[in-house]
Amino acid sequence: MVEYETICKMMYALTHHWHFLRIIRLLLGVFIAVEGGRSGDYLMLTLGLFFSGMALFNKGCCASGACNHQIENKEREKEIVYEEVHNK
Repeated sequence: MVEYETICKMMYALTHHWHFLRIIRLLLGVFIAVEGGRSGDYLMLTLGLFFSGMALFNKGCCASGACNHQIENKEREKEIVYEEVHNK
């Protein structure tokens, strides 16, 4: 049962939330991998496969977790009241 849920999550990650920059990252990763394979440069091939995998699974390289943006709650915003200060 756990394997089925994992496969479903992977399929969802592969098939949803495609946008322009994700497609560009995939194309650049595939291009780098193909050129690395053609020239025999295995470091470029590895980097190309790495970048393609990041685009396929919609993952980034933020190790600190700072890439996740939390949606702010609009109800928490309070109206700020200002006082007028007069010079003497």
